[in-house]
This record gives sequence, C-alpha cells and structure tokens, in this order.
Amino acid sequence: MIMKASFANYEIIPELGLITESYTGITNISDVIRVREKFNDDENYSSSFNRLTDFRNTRLKMNHDDIMSFIKYSRDKMVDGDIIRHSAILTSTPNETAISYLLRIKQNGLPFLIEVYSTVEAALRWIKVPQDKKYIVEAALERSLIKSSY
Repeated sequence: MIMKASFANYEIIPELGLITESYTGITNISDVIRVREKFNDDENYSSSFNRLTDFRNTRLKMNHDDIMSFIKYSRDKMVDGDIIRHSAILTSTPNETAISYLLRIKQNGLPFLIEVYSTVEAALRWIKVPQDKKYIVEAALERSLIKSSY
C-alpha cells in the first residue's frame, strides 16, 4: 500500500464536549501539533472538551524523542485551572498501538488522561459520550476521512 503525505482534520462537537481528530497517510509529530494549534484557535474550542484521536488510517512516524517533544509542547500549553479531561486514541495496527501506548506511559503531569482503544464503542465509554450519540461521532470521523481524500 502506498501512503501519501499526512492529512489531518478535526471537528469540535460542542454538544458532546468533544474534539475529534482524524489522520491519514504518513503522520509525524509536527502534523499532530499543527492540528492542535488549529483547534486551539477555533472559536468553538474549550480546554475542558474530551478528545478522540483516530490513528486507524495513518502510519505514525514517531520515536521516543518525538513523543517527549509532544509532551513538552502540551505542558507548555497548560494554563492554571486546566481540568483533567479524557483522551481516547483509536488504533488498528501494532505500530500505531505501540506509539500510542508510549504516549500514554509518558503522560504524567498533563491535563489529560490517555487510553488506547481499537473500537469506537470502547473509546466513547472512556471519553464519556453516551452510546446513543455514537452516530454523531462516527459521522464526524467519516467527514474527516472524506476531507482527507481530496
């Protein structure tokens, strides 16, 4: 399979208190940080929103130093009063799972708790989205994939 350069999209779903991120192609840490910068500037953004990051359609090109760079970036963006939020990462391959678990292990001191999942249903339980709202989240993820294919 030929992988093209990374494409990343996000969607903020205020009524669910959720931000979804989807990645396709080959993704490195600067792609992830670039998306974070975009949604941090979005008028609908709230630092209290939980997150769902979908790495099922990407190939992550990251190492330990990249993960530590992301941790530093996240710590630098923290503000007093940040509340702890939940972040779920969706993966489907061993490489993406391993990298996601490395991030999970190194998350100490950040205002979010990360868990790694292979199904949307399990991820939704962690990020506190009712199962009857699953269709909203899946539609947001699908829209992100469609945008990425252009």
